[in-house]
Amino acid sequence: MERTVVSSTGTTVRRRKAGRIRNTSGNSILIGAVLARSSEALRRALYDAVVRLIWTPAVPEEHVPTYTPDDCGLVVMYSHGRWIASWLDLEEPADAPADQLEQMVRVLAAPDSPFGILFSEI
Repeated sequence: MERTVVSSTGTTVRRRKAGRIRNTSGNSILIGAVLARSSEALRRALYDAVVRLIWTPAVPEEHVPTYTPDDCGLVVMYSHGRWIASWLDLEEPADAPADQLEQMVRVLAAPDSPFGILFSEI
């Protein structure tokens, strides 16, 4: 079942099924209530959203990592009621301190974002 909803920012979205909405460009967006639980389908959707967020430049001049998600060991996991993404920054020197080499962020819903998520530092 589908219904049209207008977000607080005035963006028209279409609700498809519980927890997921599609904006008018057809992109699936995750909303906060969905991120309060864990499932393999949601983990996979978040993994794909994280990949798009990191490896898709917002503007042509924006830096995009030269390595792939597989190269850097990207992991998206659910722990203690939170979604977390972790990966190695392979552009850092191999002997860099662990807190500089390893990236870890909390994944939060951001329905108004083009990617449907945003990162919060841990």
